[in-house]
Amino acid sequence: ALDLATVGHYDQEYRILRPDGSTRWIRDRAFSIRDDQGNLLRIAGLAEDITDRKLTEIALQQQTGKEALRWK
Repeated sequence: ALDLATVGHYDQEYRILRPDGSTRWIRDRAFSIRDDQGNLLRIAGLAEDITDRKLTEIALQQQTGKEALRWK
C-alpha cells in the first residue's frame, strides 16, 4: 500500500468496470498538505474520468502501429 504520509503524492491511471458493464478510465491523484514545519495536515485528492483521452491515445497507437507495419 502507498503511504502518502511518507511519499507525499501519487498519480495513477486505471480502468473501472461500471455496474452497467461499461469501462471507464480514471486518473487518480493525491498529495499531502503540510505546515511550515513539515507536519502532515491533510491529504487532498482528485479523481477524473479520462476515458475520452485514453480512447484517443489507444486509437492513435493502433494507427501508428499499422502504419509502421505497412512501411516495413
